Amino acid sequence: MGLIVAITNPQTLIFFLALFPSFLDLSAPLGPQYLTLTSSILVVSFISLMGYGYLTHRAKELPECPSKMNMLQRTIGIFMMLIGLGLLVLPAKIYSSNHLEISGNADLHPIQSAII
Repeated sequence: MGLIVAITNPQTLIFFLALFPSFLDLSAPLGPQYLTLTSSILVVSFISLMGYGYLTHRAKELPECPSKMNMLQRTIGIFMMLIGLGLLVLPAKIYSSNHLEISGNADLHPIQSAII
């Protein structure tokens, strides 16, 4: 059933139609090029899916150990705070790199204006 869904998915077809032409040399035979590109995508996809499976298998052990669960939650919390801080600071850096007048700029959030 999964194979039928994967084969009939138009997103996959559109992705390959958009990706392949930019890597093809029309003066060379196309068969070996398609084989190389397809096998490369299959290998990368297989490795990434195996990695997801391994991480999922390892993650099943976390709820059993409270100390590991606490460390994971703290790590994810710190990571989310760093992302939030980056989202606050990045627009200010973009504005200042474009040499715009930042003070009193209505496009900035009040917190971003306070940081600048």
